[in-house]
Amino acid sequence: MTFDLRELAVRKVRLADNYDTAQIKRALDNGIRELEAVWELNPLPVEQRYRRVKRGEWGVVFTRKQARQKSSRIEKPTGQVAGLVKRSVGASTASKLVRDHSSEQIGTAVELFDWYAKANHARGPGFLVEAIHYPEKYHPPQGFVSSHAKRLRRSNPK
Repeated sequence: MTFDLRELAVRKVRLADNYDTAQIKRALDNGIRELEAVWELNPLPVEQRYRRVKRGEWGVVFTRKQARQKSSRIEKPTGQVAGLVKRSVGASTASKLVRDHSSEQIGTAVELFDWYAKANHARGPGFLVEAIHYPEKYHPPQGFVSSHAKRLRRSNPK
């Protein structure tokens, strides 16, 4: 893609209208380098980046890098990852949670999430992620008993 240098500089970047071409190029260079990284643009040498259209008119050239080939085989999440994805947690976030937290911690948070949904007080997936990351912040509401707590009661009757 080619853009008019002056229009890009004055109307989009808001540089002063009295800048000459060399000043505009210098002013835009740092921002363009940053865009190359963020937007996956091809880095170009100055001679190729700025092209003279005609006397007094310059263009700025941007080209995108080739799109990465995505794997043709998409793996479906399994186990606790699938359970979290089913509850609207993103697949990559779910994978990180399962990798970084105990299955008991995840299971308790999922049970709490489901308990709220059954009690017509549904929470969003952000609640579930937070409950896994920071279980100490979420005290079980009255009436909620996790299956882990039930197992402990069965194994240690009083």
